[in-house]
Amino acid sequence: MWLNIFLILIQTFLVAAANVFVKLGAMRSVVTPRNKLFGLINFYTLLGLVCFGTTVLNLVFILQRMPLNVVIAFLSIQYVAVTFAGYFILGEKISKTRWIGISLIAFGITVVSTTYA
Repeated sequence: MWLNIFLILIQTFLVAAANVFVKLGAMRSVVTPRNKLFGLINFYTLLGLVCFGTTVLNLVFILQRMPLNVVIAFLSIQYVAVTFAGYFILGEKISKTRWIGISLIAFGITVVSTTYA
């Protein structure tokens, strides 16, 4: 049980990190007419891609231990983590409507966690 929670937390951290790194890479991209593809690739973008790749491997470990429908419900915490990462790291704003959405996600995760044994 604790291993499952740990793996979910690792997955959440990796997804949030990957999204932040890709955003940082996008902000620093220099795309020119002659360099359309490789202008998108920089250190931050590559780091984000490594994090995304690692999430796939971690997801396999999680899916070996838990049902798919439960995993996906728990992993919805990623939306909250990415929103908070955007706020704290990138300085993005969180509107009142998004706070309502975050609350609904947290409620949904609570409902799923109480029914998972």
